Amino acid sequence: MEQTPTDNYQLDGLSRINILLGKNGCGKSTILREISNCIIDNTLIHYISPQRSGELNYDSGVENTMIKNDAWLSDIRKRNETNNFKQQTITQYRRLEKAVLRKFQSDTLQFKAAKPFSEYLEKINNLLDEIYIKEDADYFSLYKKYTEKKLTSDQISSGESELICLGIECLYFVFTLADKNGLLLLDEPDVHLHPDLQGRLTRFLLVLLDQNNKLQIIIASHSTAIIGALSFDPRASIAFIKSSSYHQICGGEKKKIKFYSILSEHNKILPVFGAHPLTSVYREHKLLLVEGEDEVRIWQQVCRSSRNHIKLYPVECGTKDEMKKYEKIANEILDAVYDQNAKIYSIRDGDGIDAQLIDERQIVRIRLSCYSSENCILSNDILNSLGVEWEGMKLKIDKWINDHNTEQERKDYQELNDFKHGGYNRKMFKIKNSRNLLVSLADTNKPWEVIVGQSIAKMLLDKETIDKSTNSLYDFLGVKLFNVLTEL
Repeated sequence: MEQTPTDNYQLDGLSRINILLGKNGCGKSTILREISNCIIDNTLIHYISPQRSGELNYDSGVENTMIKNDAWLSDIRKRNETNNFKQQTITQYRRLEKAVLRKFQSDTLQFKAAKPFSEYLEKINNLLDEIYIKEDADYFSLYKKYTEKKLTSDQISSGESELICLGIECLYFVFTLADKNGLLLLDEPDVHLHPDLQGRLTRFLLVLLDQNNKLQIIIASHSTAIIGALSFDPRASIAFIKSSSYHQICGGEKKKIKFYSILSEHNKILPVFGAHPLTSVYREHKLLLVEGEDEVRIWQQVCRSSRNHIKLYPVECGTKDEMKKYEKIANEILDAVYDQNAKIYSIRDGDGIDAQLIDERQIVRIRLSCYSSENCILSNDILNSLGVEWEGMKLKIDKWINDHNTEQERKDYQELNDFKHGGYNRKMFKIKNSRNLLVSLADTNKPWEVIVGQSIAKMLLDKETIDKSTNSLYDFLGVKLFNVLTEL
């Protein structure tokens, strides 16, 4: 199903496994519950709610209620609070076990040889690190892994209990599909799960997709770990949800939710949000979009040299057109998981352009006041830190030009010669080919990116005595970038 219509929503671009990413209150659960009420030809729909409380024990009262009322389970799962979810899951387990055994008992020889239920237990146990489950007369028993030490349900963690329940629920649903299509709706399966276990659960779901081509999954989540586990799977797609998109339904029109393939850009941006984007990770380390690897190294050095005063997470974007793509994705993520005052920063080379960039929504766009970041090595601050003034640097460049004009040095020679005859415009001349040579002329073997990063950090730490004159580092970076950095 590439489309799923409900009374209020139109979901477009659905793949085999899909993620609704958004903060609490944006309507993710509302959307899933509404989908669960849909009637789709030859399709079974199963909704697993975000509230999965209860105890991992058998309850005959729960099973009797499920037997007497087929609709009870689906009805109660649509509420935000389900007090005995785990007892319901144990009944699902018992039903799965009986159904599997009945299926194989028609062939006695196959039944004896196959141990048909063991493969289901193995799938569940593969989700777990420290414990395993084993069949017994009632349903199953819990054991410490690699031992025969039996455990009670209150001796395992909430995450382990969650994984067992989620595994059982998914396996039972897939088994019951037979020749029908299946739509599995998972509401915040990442609750109580460490990021590693979130990834393991996601891989478990991918195995289910491999084994049943009629299964489709929609996950409502906050988890970038789940997105990471789906990153390179062509069957995965994602939609970013923000509250205003879903609570303003008017005029009888359906709100469209568009799903997109997970891109490499998502994978580079999302780590800054941590395993869970609603944690404080982003508030401490602001996402910084830059053009190339050189700029990544510069800003990493700024963070180190500022003694963690400046906290940035630089991401290489590549060309300016690609930066626009990253900015669009970053805005979508912020809309989905943060308040409107959250910001992302995007720095571009000056490239000889004087006009300032215009901010867009939550993206603060900054253009360097020099041609590119390597020009900063010719600023007064950096030259002085290397023990040379600008007039002395010009003499060193002149001497090098006079002494070198070999074929091997042709690029450096031509660029520096043009630099000299163009009037030594150190802010706006392109010095990309000769940047390493210029640093060596200042009698240092430090990488130029380290020098620039250290100097920016020093400037910010000593901002009360900063030099703001022409050709200072402040002048090369520009007023907007300086103001942004001092506000972080």
